[in-house]
Amino acid sequence: LMGIDMEADYQWSKQWQSHFTLAYVRAENTSDNHAIAQIPPLEATASLEYLGSGWLLGGELRAVARQTRVDDDPATGSGLDFGETGGFNIVNLYGSYQVSKQGELKFGIDNVFDKLYAEHLNKPNAFDPTPIQVNEPGQSVWARLNMKF
Repeated sequence: LMGIDMEADYQWSKQWQSHFTLAYVRAENTSDNHAIAQIPPLEATASLEYLGSGWLLGGELRAVARQTRVDDDPATGSGLDFGETGGFNIVNLYGSYQVSKQGELKFGIDNVFDKLYAEHLNKPNAFDPTPIQVNEPGQSVWARLNMKF
């Protein structure tokens, strides 16, 4: 296994900031020169956030590359991958508001453009070990209230 994980933050001004990530893993079964199953593809994110007094609004682009290095044949490997997966780009919007000294409201819309996609990593269940590819949910609206006592 070889990989890289990088993160960077940048403060553009007092109100504007960004966060960037990059992750990549390459895995090879060196005894028979096959890919190892369940290895995620190259992934990067970039966000831009506006900070107000007690609130934040932000957006994030998540880009995931196509995964072509798979172990989907039980005759030659583990067969734990469903197969190759396509790359995708997802846009998420989010925010937060400090409702009190102890409470913060967080909210967002994930997959703003309702893109159909599937993550490469999949997990068979205990009753049926056959790998399947499950599409991720479409657009999701969410809210969460955090309280500290």
